[in-house]
Amino acid sequence: MAITVKDLYEISDAFTDELQEVVDGIHYANQAINRINTRIGLKLPEFLDEQIAYTALNENWLKTLVVPYMNWGIKMNDGSLNEADRYQAEFLTALDDFEDVAIAGGDDGSGGVVEPMYIDQNALDGKVSQIDFRALNRNSDFWW
Repeated sequence: MAITVKDLYEISDAFTDELQEVVDGIHYANQAINRINTRIGLKLPEFLDEQIAYTALNENWLKTLVVPYMNWGIKMNDGSLNEADRYQAEFLTALDDFEDVAIAGGDDGSGGVVEPMYIDQNALDGKVSQIDFRALNRNSDFWW
């Protein structure tokens, strides 16, 4: 089932108990998508409209990642820094969890929860090189 920014924002509002315009939610949601893309090497599209269902990620991951980021943005905006810090920590933990399953072992990153069309192949190549070099250490049989 696909979910919209409006749906995500209603969930966020239940946690934050702040009434703001949904248009703010679109900005927060898109910033969350940008943080995800940058950290993991994806090219997930941004939300375009509050009523359009988002299909690039499944509903569970959207709720797990985007809602805490929205909560963080809302609480930062109203000056509730302690609450904002908690939501930021929740987002970063979720981002770590997502990073572990987003991209899998196929040459194109396939096999993870993200469709290969949303994987930035240039970023993937860098991650593969980084992983390969980390595996080679002086205690390894493959070190020469």
